Formats: sequence, C-alpha cells, structure tokens
Amino acid sequence: MQRPNKGIWLVLPAVLIALLISPSVFAQETSAGIQGTVKDPAGALVVKAKIEVGSPALIGTKKAESDSAGYYRFANLPPGVYTLTVTSTGFRTFRQEGITLEVGHLPNIDVRLEVGAVTETV
Repeated sequence: MQRPNKGIWLVLPAVLIALLISPSVFAQETSAGIQGTVKDPAGALVVKAKIEVGSPALIGTKKAESDSAGYYRFANLPPGVYTLTVTSTGFRTFRQEGITLEVGHLPNIDVRLEVGAVTETV
C-alpha cells in the first residue's frame, strides 16, 4: 500500500484558505450613501421629518422620513454631488448643497432644524 505524499497535506490548507478569501478580493463597492439624525434647536429628536436627496447622478430624487430615533439613511446612491433637504411642520426648511458622495463612503450629516415657518429655507 502506498502512503500519501506529505507535501499535499501542507499545500491543501493554503489552497482552501485561498478559495475562501478569493470572493472578497473580487467584490467591489459601487455605491455611496448618506445618514444622520434630525434634531430641533434644543437637541430633541425630530420624528417623521421628511428628508430628500437629489443629484444629477440620480433619476429624480430619493425620499425618506426620520424614524423614532430621528435617524435617516440613504444607501445605494450613485457617487456624485448631492443636495439634502429636510422639512418638518413648525420648522424652517433645511437645505445643504454640494455634498460629495464617494464610492464606499457613508458620511454622517446631522441636521438641526430651526423653529419657523416651513416656507423659510436655511
């Protein structure tokens, strides 16, 4: 009876590790995102604020609402320059232009709304 080659037992673990790691090497991120919280002047969370992002990189705009923690998040956005608009009853409209989103990044943009009429834009 012939004995198995010792060299194969040394190479086999390295081959298995390479096969497990290789899918992550080829995976590439192709999108960006943006997230943050919405608060009032006193620092209290603003729930159900309407958040909208727009960009020439998008077809149309994307909309969301802040959750019970005042949190919002947009994922899977194409990279580009964006405008963020936040509105809520009893507050001035918040608008921030020139937000550059890069592939693989998820910047945090926290918004502090000012008390006022919705028709006013900060």
